[in-house]
Amino acid sequence: MSLKSELKTSRRSFLKWASALSATAVTYGCGGDSNPKAYTDEVIVPDENLVMDRTLKEVMGTHPHNCGGRCPFKFYVKGHGTPQARIAKLTAAGDIPRENSLEADESTSFVQTRACVRGYAQIKRTYSPDRLKYPLIQTKERGDVTGFKRVSWDKALDIVADKIADVYSRFDSGELPYIPMVAGPPNGLHNRMMFAGMAFMGFAEGAGSTLSKYLGPTILPTGAPSFENMLFAAVGSVGVLPGLAGGNSVYNYKNSDFIIQWGADPAVKEPNKTFFLTKAKEAGVPIVTVDAQYTDTASILSTGFPEYNLPQFIQVRPQTDAALSVAMAYIIYKRGWHDDTFIKSNCFGFYPTQGNPVDSDGNSFTVVAPPKHPGFVMSKLDFSFETPLTKEQHPYADEGLVGKDVHVPAGMSFVEYLDGLGVEKAHELGLDPDKKEEAVIRWASQLTGVDESTIFNLADAFAHAGDVFLENGNNGGQKTNNGMHNVWMMICLAAMCGHTVKQGGNLGVNSSDGESNPVSFPGGLTYPELGSGTTYPFIAVDANKFVDLVVTGRDGRTAEQFYNDTKSIYGVDLGSPAEAKLEVDMVLGSYHITNSFNTCPNTNKAVNIFTQKNGSGYKIKHYVIYEQYMTPTAAYADVILPACSHHEKPFFTSGQGTYYQNKLIEPMYDTKSDVDIDILLAEKLNSRGITVSYSRNGKTDEELCAEAWETASVTDIAKPTFAELKEQGVVQKEVSGNLANPMVGLMGYLPYTTETGKIQFFSPFYYYRDACDLDNQIGAPRVTPRVKYVEPYEGYDKIMAGDNIGIKGKKYPLQFTTKHARNRVHTVYDNVSMIRDQFDYPKRAIMNPADASKRGIKDGDMVYIYNDWGCLKVGVGISPTIREGVVSLPHGVWYRKGSETYEAWYDIDLGNSVDSKTDDEGTTYYKYIVNVDIGGCENTLTHDKDFGSPKDPLCGQVGDNHFNGNLCEVSINHPDY
Repeated sequence: MSLKSELKTSRRSFLKWASALSATAVTYGCGGDSNPKAYTDEVIVPDENLVMDRTLKEVMGTHPHNCGGRCPFKFYVKGHGTPQARIAKLTAAGDIPRENSLEADESTSFVQTRACVRGYAQIKRTYSPDRLKYPLIQTKERGDVTGFKRVSWDKALDIVADKIADVYSRFDSGELPYIPMVAGPPNGLHNRMMFAGMAFMGFAEGAGSTLSKYLGPTILPTGAPSFENMLFAAVGSVGVLPGLAGGNSVYNYKNSDFIIQWGADPAVKEPNKTFFLTKAKEAGVPIVTVDAQYTDTASILSTGFPEYNLPQFIQVRPQTDAALSVAMAYIIYKRGWHDDTFIKSNCFGFYPTQGNPVDSDGNSFTVVAPPKHPGFVMSKLDFSFETPLTKEQHPYADEGLVGKDVHVPAGMSFVEYLDGLGVEKAHELGLDPDKKEEAVIRWASQLTGVDESTIFNLADAFAHAGDVFLENGNNGGQKTNNGMHNVWMMICLAAMCGHTVKQGGNLGVNSSDGESNPVSFPGGLTYPELGSGTTYPFIAVDANKFVDLVVTGRDGRTAEQFYNDTKSIYGVDLGSPAEAKLEVDMVLGSYHITNSFNTCPNTNKAVNIFTQKNGSGYKIKHYVIYEQYMTPTAAYADVILPACSHHEKPFFTSGQGTYYQNKLIEPMYDTKSDVDIDILLAEKLNSRGITVSYSRNGKTDEELCAEAWETASVTDIAKPTFAELKEQGVVQKEVSGNLANPMVGLMGYLPYTTETGKIQFFSPFYYYRDACDLDNQIGAPRVTPRVKYVEPYEGYDKIMAGDNIGIKGKKYPLQFTTKHARNRVHTVYDNVSMIRDQFDYPKRAIMNPADASKRGIKDGDMVYIYNDWGCLKVGVGISPTIREGVVSLPHGVWYRKGSETYEAWYDIDLGNSVDSKTDDEGTTYYKYIVNVDIGGCENTLTHDKDFGSPKDPLCGQVGDNHFNGNLCEVSINHPDY
């Protein structure tokens, strides 16, 4: 029957349906006779003939996007298993009633994961009219979407294979010891191919190819905008494993005496955690949120702590989190509220280890015995314990150092830092030398905007309330210029009071919520490797300095560091430090994560470098992307290969359980899965003499998922068969009783993950990174190697000092911050208008009423938000939820090039600048004419300066992130006119 016939409705059938609906309305009291008996005299039994459709099949699946949760869904599919299959509707599996649901739904022992608006909108995304439907090639200039032309898969893949062959020839001929191509895994986090052959590649925009590791050494821009500074803080303080694995379990919220959500907004970012916080709140656990913006978590979950006179919400200025925590640490230490026993047994760098140092009052500091060199240093790159470093990779790994004392260099212990801070701030504020505590609190109050009494009360509660669950989320102070030291300070603050290992305490990082997931796959691979043969390393570079890499051949590291890292870690010899440069002739996929123009800082520089010509061709000769939508990044590609959605292939993902996504429908239009694209591309490369073995070997994706399931381990419950798994869609276990804080066990791993076997306030790894004289404690750090407050490159410190005039000569009195949006998963879903328009469109920005009044701005006005790096033009909402002096931009809004232009300045000559000037510090800046962004991408306003991160591949990645706290100004008029 044709669609037209199916939709055709006769008068008779219409009346039949109308009658049935009227009967239903009567049943539920929505009309009919006014006599009450008319509603109760007759029981209405549904007529089977009136059921709309019995052909819908219930099929289990999931919502896999990186919202911080992930959850199972039941999809209702018409014609499932046929080429005509269509998804009719969906229901979150957690919304389905179960036996004794009233009691079961209130228990945390077996939580049915509920969905958020993003999950409910996934059908709208799959069936969005702006899906990329066919292979496209650009026939005009990059960035001109009108120039894309539809071609066949055969032609598109021929073009891509020719481009790869062009850059591969430079490696194959011996001209270069690497392939000048960026083509690593789409997350860019690890040395090995974490996503190799994974069936869910392509569920986010701009996934890369899995083939490059079989071709030769290629370039991998690295960094993790979600948690990178948290990772670097974990490397310095606890080694990788505990910090990266997460802190205490959400199941222990209820065992806490005080919960602090610091820079965390789980109500939006990690909705699966909100139920556990709700249960803690119901149990009477006080909850306080510390953030730069009044969040949903502060509004609906926080309670305040009346016993200590603490409000439910403490609002800090962006980038000043560590100043608040340092002031708390000062109070706790000076008043003797710290857990001295825990510190002496489990911490390094808090106390001096040598000499007889005295404090500013003439009192001797406690001196503790130094630990011994362990004979190895943290394992490299893949975060396993399998590959110890060598002294060529890191001088601290020299076998000759084994057994020697590892001291805190003189003056670099944490107590000496605190004492010096008190002296410094008393002098700056003109207070008597005996007013050092008052001075530190006042300094922190002026910088953070938090009342002095609140700072003291927060320190008091932190030290005395009992088990304190300090959770530092993936938002806020972590995503700043000084984010590494903000997080490091949280970890050390928790350690000062022993909260690290308490039942209701926490490490000071994000909490974990996967304890109910009983499934593990060997090596984390949920889909078999499809390739075989020799594999090659990825050369890790800083994704945030990608443009600089293209222009200069290096990222932010020195020539010596760049050369030594590339040779010792990857075995790629670039000749000498002076010659050590990498060329980028091609990008296959996004150059970092997905939708790179949106994800990485300084969007305008990226647009410039991808559109810049080098003679008749582009500076980056070739750009190919696998994509589902015409994202801001895809718009600048030469070839777009359309990838299918996650509904069009089977795969595993995980959250509070392990979820299996059944294939619901066939790939729509002329799209293909990433795996299919790679298989076809491998065939094209083989035909050109580039040998790549990559195939399913005659098996389907479902059969390969079944193979992966056979290798999986399931603990505490019976392992379902693959057939059962397909039917139930989720594997989850009950969690009952009290869980131990995982850090109790993980403390035993510290001898394997840190250089001292302890929680480190000072990091020998960072201090001795490029040179090690252990006898004289002389090192060569790439980053400040100890916990402290680090002033950001841009921030409120500059505003207080009057040093907030940019290279344009304009004063920037405001800071901007970014907040995760309820309607987006990073950049995913920004094109789904059904939910976008309900939350942050057209009012993309939020500013305080006082700031708006000063500038003559009204709610709903279109405004320009700008700084030296770029300019946005967006609608603004006026709200007291954001503090005076701060502007909020929602995270993940797509960059959209407007017709207006703006004068932006960069600290590098890209080759097509229109002017230049040198500042007082001798740095030359170059002026470029860029387009005003009318979408609202926060990275239009972020700089890509080197600041605060180690730039070290031995940390697993090189880049950093800094979305929050940068300076800006807002105007209703164009700032350049």
